[in-house]
Amino acid sequence: MLLRRDMNAKHLVIMLTDIKGFTSKTSVSSRKETMDLLKKHKELVMPVIEQHKGHLVKTIGDAFLVTFESPTEAVICGVKIQDVLREYNKDKSASDKIEIRIAINSGEVTISDDGDIFGDAVNITSRLESIAEPGEVFFTEAVYLAMNKKEVPSSEIRYRQFKGIPEKIKVYKVLSETPIGESSIKEVDENEVNEVSKSSFVYKTPGFWIRFFALFLDFIIFSILISVLGLKSCNHNSNYDDNSETLVM
Repeated sequence: MLLRRDMNAKHLVIMLTDIKGFTSKTSVSSRKETMDLLKKHKELVMPVIEQHKGHLVKTIGDAFLVTFESPTEAVICGVKIQDVLREYNKDKSASDKIEIRIAINSGEVTISDDGDIFGDAVNITSRLESIAEPGEVFFTEAVYLAMNKKEVPSSEIRYRQFKGIPEKIKVYKVLSETPIGESSIKEVDENEVNEVSKSSFVYKTPGFWIRFFALFLDFIIFSILISVLGLKSCNHNSNYDDNSETLVM
């Protein structure tokens, strides 16, 4: 099928976010409170998106649809957004917290003349966002293969079969143990490795202790045998001396 003249195709990284429990929040909030929530959400999130060269395609209620050129920047942006919200939520009550899900995918999209985007890549992002955990950043294998893995430590979750998507999609999530932007692989010089091998590994492995106690047990058994044999030898010599004295008499 040919694209319309007012549309074009482009490979982009797509991010989709939404607020956890937004419908529940709005059901017990006034219109002003809902608008204040959305305003605060935008004030917190948009500066981070702009800092990482993201382009806001549109907002859909509490959801943000954003595109990036770089998969690494997209994932780092997602992590930084969660960091900002985590800091904001520190002194907030449960009802006032803003917790969001973030999903990221990469693929070819169709861009309309008004800047909206369509296609399977967008649909997959939407499906992924529906299973993402609040406070986490989930992304697809397409993103994982293209991003800088040293800057963003991650873990494979599992394959998922999404409705309307024929093939299974491998899903990943960002790990937060390692500071984002730094290598998740610690570089250690050769001397340090040798020192660790001598002190931490060799003397603490289960195999070493098993061999140590086996040798120690052998030593104990050997010592007991020597003692027993020595005692028997002494008794034998003593009897021999007694017999000798008897014969002399």
